Amino acid sequence: MNCGFECPRCGHSTLEEILESVTLSSEVIEADEEECEYGRVSWDGGRIDRYQCKNCGWVVPDCKDVKTLYEWLDDEKELNNGQG
Repeated sequence: MNCGFECPRCGHSTLEEILESVTLSSEVIEADEEECEYGRVSWDGGRIDRYQCKNCGWVVPDCKDVKTLYEWLDDEKELNNGQG
């Protein structure tokens, strides 16, 4: 499902949420001398630092929570529909 994001810099549509102060844990399935094989991943805590384009790193301006992200996406959709 696409959230309606289109990066104004590169045109890609994958948006990512960047969190900070997160505790991430991974289940270790197997380990050898070179690497581990991981299973289930979970996280706890953290806060949103920013939303950005996964392709080029362009940061959605003034957007640090899901409400402002939704408003920004809605505004962009209206702007893009008006250009047609």
